Parts: sequence; C-alpha cells; structure tokens
Amino acid sequence: MSRARSRFVVHPRTWFLGLLLSIGGLEPGQAQSVTYTIDPTRSLAWWQIDPHFGHLWATTCPNDRSWQPGEGHSGKYNINYKSRPKYRLTKEAETRVPLFPRDTVRENCGRAVKGSFTAANASRLASLKGSVAVLADSIVNGSDVRDNFAYKYIYSTAKYPTIRFAIDSVTSVAFAADTINAIAVGTFSFRGVDKPTRVQVQGIREGSTMRVRGMFAMPATELRERYSLPPIALGLGLGMKLWDTLFMGFDLIMNEQPAGS
Repeated sequence: MSRARSRFVVHPRTWFLGLLLSIGGLEPGQAQSVTYTIDPTRSLAWWQIDPHFGHLWATTCPNDRSWQPGEGHSGKYNINYKSRPKYRLTKEAETRVPLFPRDTVRENCGRAVKGSFTAANASRLASLKGSVAVLADSIVNGSDVRDNFAYKYIYSTAKYPTIRFAIDSVTSVAFAADTINAIAVGTFSFRGVDKPTRVQVQGIREGSTMRVRGMFAMPATELRERYSLPPIALGLGLGMKLWDTLFMGFDLIMNEQPAGS
C-alpha cells in the first residue's frame, strides 16, 4: 500500500466543508439542527486506478466539460487533445488525482448521486451525519464495452444497484485561510460489503449551498480480497500486479434546508 495514500488536487480558494459554525449567525443559545440535501444534477462521483494506463478512470458526470474519456473510448465521447493533460500509458504512478477535476459546476450531471446530511447542532461540525448514494449503472468510463462489462462483473448492478458512503461523524477539523480540511468517519458499502472508512474532505460555502469534495483510497487488491470480485472482472490488472491503488471520490453541491422543513 505504498501509494495508497490520500492525494488531493487542491486549487486556491476552493471547496469548504461545513461552515456550520456560521450558518444563520446562530449564537450558542440558539443552536438548532441543519440539513443539507445533495443536488443530483450538480453532484458527481468518480474513481481512478493508479496506474491508469491511459483509460482507467470514470465519472457519473460525463457531460462535465472538464472531463475526458481515455484511450479506446466510444465514438460518442470526444477527446480535446489541446486541453487534455499529458499522461503516460505505461505502468507509471499518477500524481494527479483525479486526473480531470471539475473546474466549473453546471447543472448537467443527471441524477446519479443522492443523499442528505444533518447536524444536530449547527454550531458543531462533529455532529454531522448522513450518506451519499451513487447509482452504479450511471458510472461512465467512456467506453461502452468497458462500461457494460463493469456493470455486469465489477459493480454487479443487477444485485447491488448502489454504492454508498454513510458518515457517522467528522473529525480532525483544521482551518486554513478560508478552507476547512476534515476527515469524515463512516462506512463504505460496495457489493454488499461494509468497510469502516475515513474520507479526506474539503469544501466551501457558496451562497445558500455548500460544495464539498472528498476522496479516499484502497489497495487495488481489496477488490479481490475484501469485495470478492470474480477473476474475470480483474483480468490482468491484479493477476499481473499492474494495479496498485484505487481512488474514489465525490464533488457534491448541497442545498441547505430551512429548519423544520
């Protein structure tokens, strides 16, 4: 697990998880719960394998202008070679995770990501609880052949239609300028298997919404050892020890719900 560490692409003045400390200008004696609901048309989830060999990444929002498919993509997806970052097709570690971070949020992501979060006390970020659910059959790699194979053998969408991350608490909160870094503690559920997981998160408040990004990683071998993916789904990736790390993450837009609504 030498490279299975959380690596995050952070742009200046980007993302802010929470700002629950200042919601509504509450004083300590006025503490009350607050709920956020994920906007499914502006939120996405993604994964990326390291090394990616020029095609091992996917998103739930292929209409995002910042995202591009990899090598061997289907004809309905386009590659802009002028704007596409340079990358190698060989077994070389990728330092850019995700390779295609979203620059501008648009209402073009379908409805693949859903969920909500509630803080029992709006002045305490640690009380945040909730979950993110991703429709597995909406995850797009950019190749119809690879996607259909993944739906059947990797995600097994007929039996396990959703991938979930449930948050029980938030810890390790750290302020840096206008950014908050934190760790969301909870449970990751994939193919019917639950795993205690800690997710690195960052975010920023944008008007009445919050944009939250999170990412976590696992050794690629866990696909076989923990989640029991069939050998046909893993092919040479694990058989020849080509895959090192699986990164997964999300970019969420959450709408604040009025108290008592």
